[in-house]
Amino acid sequence: FMLKLTPTLLKWYPHDLLIRQSVESSTITQEGYTYLEAAMHLMPKKDLVTILAGVADCLHEEQGYHITHPLLLVHGDQDNLGTIKTDAPRWADRYPNCTYRVIPDAGHLAHIDNPVFFNRLLLEVLNTVEGKM
Repeated sequence: FMLKLTPTLLKWYPHDLLIRQSVESSTITQEGYTYLEAAMHLMPKKDLVTILAGVADCLHEEQGYHITHPLLLVHGDQDNLGTIKTDAPRWADRYPNCTYRVIPDAGHLAHIDNPVFFNRLLLEVLNTVEGKM
């Protein structure tokens, strides 16, 4: 229900408050905060609302949908955005080609909060699937 209201609610949010709350809920590091805040300030509010509403709109179940290719699914150990901590393990269980990992010392933007760990994991997974595709 709240996801359906997201586009309408975001239109009424002040631009700076929307950015600050988005950044605070997405990253746990100062580097991540600085990067994401600067990136979000490059977008006009209308575009930012469109992107955030689009993300909210794409979160739905599709009967019969199945990912057949290798999949890397991650989130940070301190990710408290939405329900990803509870949904990710169940999602990973549905796909035998899924590598699921929790990134330590990271929030929702795990690749930004802990890029060394994330990049090492990504390369490991890519090296594993390289010969299979």
